Amino acid sequence: MFATAVTVDEVIDCIEMHCDEANQCEEEDEKKRIKHFRNETLIPVLREMSQEKLTQFVSFCTGFDYIPDEYDGKPFKIIVELNRNENMDDNSIPMAHTCVFTLKLPWRVYGGDRDIFTEKLDMAIAYSDGVMTMK
Repeated sequence: MFATAVTVDEVIDCIEMHCDEANQCEEEDEKKRIKHFRNETLIPVLREMSQEKLTQFVSFCTGFDYIPDEYDGKPFKIIVELNRNENMDDNSIPMAHTCVFTLKLPWRVYGGDRDIFTEKLDMAIAYSDGVMTMK
């Protein structure tokens, strides 16, 4: 069974934070950075999105315009990766890999500036404009 409309709580519930592709957050400051970004930037930005923008966010990250109950027999997750291993800096826009439901962000996440994060995310979503949708 698929949800018919994306809700912010569904999106937040399926977010899984990673340090990098291997998800090797071993140092306490890395774990704190990820938790801080999730709670102080990502969740508030998601909560401020309109229904249309939230659906576009899900589509940008996954190719779906809905949240499946599960995928490949497992609970559905959108991976948000703060990436320090690739050549991403604060000038980069967020990058999505829809095949693995991953949103990649630069490690510094735009210096923690919520407005810059929102602007870069909006830019990335606009540039994709439904290129990889799977309805």
